[in-house]
Amino acid sequence: MGSVLIVATFASGCLYTPPSPYNQSYLSDVAAVSRNDAWAVGTSFTDSSWTVSHPLLEHFDGRSWSVVPLPGTAGPRLDYVTAVSATDIWATGFGRVFSEGGGRTVHWDGHAWSVTVDPPGLIIEGLEHGHGGLVMALALNTTTSQYELLTRTANNWQPIAAPSPPGTGAPCDGGLIVSGLTVLTTSDLWVVGGTSKGGNFPTSGCPYAAHWNGASWTTFTPPNPTGAPVASLSAISARPDGTVWAVGHGLRMDPRSGKQYVPGFAVRWNGTAWQSLCNAGCFTTAFSDIDATGANVWVTAGEPVIQTQSDSMHLFRWAGNGWAAQPVQTFPSLVTGFPAQNFSGPVSVRGGIVVFGGHAEGGGEVKPLVDIRDDK
Repeated sequence: MGSVLIVATFASGCLYTPPSPYNQSYLSDVAAVSRNDAWAVGTSFTDSSWTVSHPLLEHFDGRSWSVVPLPGTAGPRLDYVTAVSATDIWATGFGRVFSEGGGRTVHWDGHAWSVTVDPPGLIIEGLEHGHGGLVMALALNTTTSQYELLTRTANNWQPIAAPSPPGTGAPCDGGLIVSGLTVLTTSDLWVVGGTSKGGNFPTSGCPYAAHWNGASWTTFTPPNPTGAPVASLSAISARPDGTVWAVGHGLRMDPRSGKQYVPGFAVRWNGTAWQSLCNAGCFTTAFSDIDATGANVWVTAGEPVIQTQSDSMHLFRWAGNGWAAQPVQTFPSLVTGFPAQNFSGPVSVRGGIVVFGGHAEGGGEVKPLVDIRDDK
């Protein structure tokens, strides 16, 4: 099954429906290499109850997407992918439940895919590469319940540092969740996330950022311009000029409607302090991912109301004084009589193109979506 091209040019965006081995398939991460080389990973389910899954790996050759076969030991899913070069691609995944086994890391060396089993008790929750072919991961250690930074060696992952929790002091002294990683070198990397109190229903929480200099951590509490009592950062990306950009969302309940709102916000590290970047585009969407490594800074987002059922594919570009919404095509109904809901997710910028993934739902089916456009 080949991809479907909805829009004609890269400049305004081409929306593709990559091959879907089964009726339930979605993408969780994307990685651009060049205009003729991009990757996407995710999961396909063979049944409508979403209980039997297979890893989904897809490649874009400049014209269409195709499913890439993996060794049978690759595990039940793939969650993250990073592309060091055209001949050095890494992806990781973990079972939905521990009974499906530990995590897997798959690697493309330009000739073949290989699979290694991750150390037990580590759930990789972020994958990035830095200078000189460096590959690093953010992982949750289920034995210690702490997050760790891992560096990739020839055959496996090795821990190098655990992010420090922030200092005590309400309301930012709750439990720490780390959700984003950006890497330059092993002595220059950032993580972001948030702190929260109240367990599954947090009552307070603050954005969190931390920098590792190779020897120690420096922690920060970036601003929360949403005014929500709970806020966290979900993704981070460092530009070549040394600035660091991050996005996240707040969480608040409307007592009148009973709905939960997750207004988005963005912040930037200018070398000395974190500053809010919430002009046009913030608050009305829930920012989810960011890539600041190309000519422009790009952000994906969804609807700010958790219970909404409206289409929610959103893409923003930093316009110098605010976030400019970009035209995004949406996939038509998958099944007659069932309007498709389109959702955006990860974004990757490289080689002059912007790749952002997502999926469409409708009529009991879930199909992967990928939008590709020029980085301008």
